[in-house]
Amino acid sequence: MFEELPESLKGMKEFLTKADQFKRVPDPVVAVHCKVYALEKGLAERDKNDKSAMDFLLKLMDEVEREKSEIGPVDDAQMQIEIVALKVFKKGDDQYRAGKADMKTVQSLRAAS
Repeated sequence: MFEELPESLKGMKEFLTKADQFKRVPDPVVAVHCKVYALEKGLAERDKNDKSAMDFLLKLMDEVEREKSEIGPVDDAQMQIEIVALKVFKKGDDQYRAGKADMKTVQSLRAAS
């Protein structure tokens, strides 16, 4: 999906990548919310004259709606997202405090933010 990301939507790539990572964990609730945030960002930043950008966003909206219906109703999704963020942060923080920080540590801390 990322290979067809229009230039005007490049700001979404980071969040779509995170959604893909959480989908593989699997944590579908966090993955869907990453995509929703990416959609919000894409809608705000898109070039209104770029038809490919709108086509991409509509395709992503359909994908998000399909995934949301597969997950079903979720009790306190915000809390689930916060718990995952705290786990990811703790992992990075533990590595940092143990003096074993590397690029993955940076990525973990950034992902948690």
